[in-house]
Amino acid sequence: AILVLGAITEGAAAAKQARDLGIKARLLGVVAFAYNDFIKLGGSAVEGTIACTTFFPSNPDPKVQAFVKKYKEKYNEEPDHAAAHTYDALQLLIQAIKNGQLDSKDLAADRQKIRDELLKVNNYQGVSAPITYGPNDHDGYQELMLIEVKNGEWQVIK
Repeated sequence: AILVLGAITEGAAAAKQARDLGIKARLLGVVAFAYNDFIKLGGSAVEGTIACTTFFPSNPDPKVQAFVKKYKEKYNEEPDHAAAHTYDALQLLIQAIKNGQLDSKDLAADRQKIRDELLKVNNYQGVSAPITYGPNDHDGYQELMLIEVKNGEWQVIK
């Protein structure tokens, strides 16, 4: 396998060049590949490529598809992983504000209440990967999906 680090255009170009040179190795990519534009640009050269991601717009999950539909209606384009992460982050912040019983007279205490509520997030199922926070873990994402280009489409393999 060959690990290709780059964005959609560079990744698709690298795939085409590898195939033109007769290299048949599987390509491994990063979250930046996880879009249909990568497949459109790379064509058959990207077939079999595996990427890791927390979000991809063609994920059949009903929550993801509802988000993609609303996003496309508003912005006339597919959301990327940054849009999905922002959406999930704002949903968690709204939930923390609602649950934190804030008192607008003491902003320092309110900030602490919001932080405390966010630290309670456990396996939140938004439109990206499950999110969990804790006192010693502020990374949030505990899992990545592995997706593969099969028959010209991204499909979840794990």
